Formats: sequence, structure tokens, C-alpha cells
Amino acid sequence: MLEKFALPVLVTFFTVLITWFFARKKNKAETISVVKTNDSTEIENLLKMVKEWRETATNWKDLADSYQKELIECRKINGTKLEELYKEIRGLKTQLSKSNKRILELEKHDGQQA
Repeated sequence: MLEKFALPVLVTFFTVLITWFFARKKNKAETISVVKTNDSTEIENLLKMVKEWRETATNWKDLADSYQKELIECRKINGTKLEELYKEIRGLKTQLSKSNKRILELEKHDGQQA
């Protein structure tokens, strides 16, 4: 009776042990494959993010360069215009000073005639 019970139990035990041993290798290989796939996907996603950030940074740099050029041009134009306005103001001050002198001379002359 022990042989009828022991033999099937031993066969079942060794079958389970052999199945477990080979399944362990298979599961380990599948796990490594999944990890590699996940790593590959993660790397691809990171590369896409890097590409997008690089494009965004390039666009912002181009925009900043454009604004810098525009600012430099505006400063040149405004600087030239400002210098012209200063010259005009100096000319008007000179003309005003001459006009004031002439008015004083005329007033002085009218005061002497009266």
C-alpha cells in the first residue's frame, strides 16, 4: 500500500520540481525581456522628450535673437533720431537767444527814442 501511494507522490514531486526548474528559467527570461522592452520604451520616450525640448530651446533662442536684433535696430534708429532732436533743440535755443537779444536791443532802442 505504501508503494501505491509513495510512487505516485514521488513522481508528482519530481514532475513539479522539474517543471518549476524549467519554468523558473522561462519566467526569468520573460522578465528580462519585459525589463528590456520597458527600458527600450523609456529610452525612446526620453529621446522624444529631449528632441522636443531641444526644438523648443532652439525656437526660443531664434526668437530671442530676433528680438535682440530688433532692439539693436531700434536703439540705432532712436539714437540717430535723438541726436537729430538734440541738434534741433540747440538750434532753437540759439535762435531763441538771438531773438531775445534782438528784443532787448529793440526795447532799449525804443526806450532811448522816447
